[in-house]
Amino acid sequence: MSNQQVISYADLSIINSALRSISSDMSGVHSELGTLNFKQDQLESELVKLADTFADFVEADLKHKALQLAETRQGNLKQDLQIKFGYYAEVRRMATGILQGVDTGVVSDDTLKFTTEEVMIKAPGYWLAPALVALAAWVRSDKSTNEKALNEALKRDDYKTTLFFMLVMRRLTRNDASLKWLERYFMHQNPHNLDREFIIILEAVTTGVFPPASRQLMMTNVKNWLDQLTQGDTFISEQKSQWVKFFEAMGPLSDGKYPLLEKFSPNWNALENSLKEAKTHNVLNSHFKNIISSSADFSKGVKVQLDEILSLLVTNFDDEELPLQEQVRFNQLIIQMDGDKAAALAVMDAEKHIFDEQVDFYNYLQTLPSILS
Repeated sequence: MSNQQVISYADLSIINSALRSISSDMSGVHSELGTLNFKQDQLESELVKLADTFADFVEADLKHKALQLAETRQGNLKQDLQIKFGYYAEVRRMATGILQGVDTGVVSDDTLKFTTEEVMIKAPGYWLAPALVALAAWVRSDKSTNEKALNEALKRDDYKTTLFFMLVMRRLTRNDASLKWLERYFMHQNPHNLDREFIIILEAVTTGVFPPASRQLMMTNVKNWLDQLTQGDTFISEQKSQWVKFFEAMGPLSDGKYPLLEKFSPNWNALENSLKEAKTHNVLNSHFKNIISSSADFSKGVKVQLDEILSLLVTNFDDEELPLQEQVRFNQLIIQMDGDKAAALAVMDAEKHIFDEQVDFYNYLQTLPSILS
């Protein structure tokens, strides 16, 4: 028995020694694994930095190439514009001078005739050229030339020619002529798609800037539009809702104005609604009294706005030029944004939305509360 015990103890001693050796080896393995994990994390971090650096390089390279391309295209596009529409800009500058000359009467009829006829020859297709010829012929009472040039201008762009002569005749206080052109202007309007300047024209009519007969003309057209728009059930209800929201917003109760009533009144909710209605009625009464009793003359401001429309009409780019001008503007923005096409496109889209301001007559009526206030 004693020999067997000695052998057993001896065997266990060897096993324990082997286990300690294995445990020591495992600790070394764990240490090496920790080192490997640390190095792997470092490697992943370096790879992420490298990927970011490469992405930045690619983005910078794309921007640089986009910048170079935009600069090249910008030069080519401007050259195309100059070849195709270069004289349009000169016509626009000339139009401003002719209008000033007609206003002051300091330019001779012969000078007007020579200048406008030269414009007509050099700017084929541009509505403003025959319009200026017609204006110059009208000033010197050349009826035959006036009619020919006017028909040509209307053929090229009926709407712009109509707006141009409506504003010019109003500016020169030719009441009968301005009334005729205003009638033609209303014929161009669609109550579902009104032009940007329509609101200013309408305000000019209501404030007496146009001849008195224009008010009846306006009322007839507006009545016809309302008849069209009110054929459905939604128009009246939406208008009513708009006005209710407007006056409710003007007459809210201040928070905590009646703290004791709010705290102790058993029917505070009903009482609060009654107080709000009473205040809204008072606001409504005061609002319309101020409108009716107002003696302010808004016609001066409207006249300035009408002259601004006329100025823009003869100085803005023509529809034919817009595609090329838009490309020029886009490449100009790319250059300004150091080759960032996405940023340039965002600015371009924002600029487009600024000018897309056509609205139907229903939405125009919805703005009346803010206009009247």
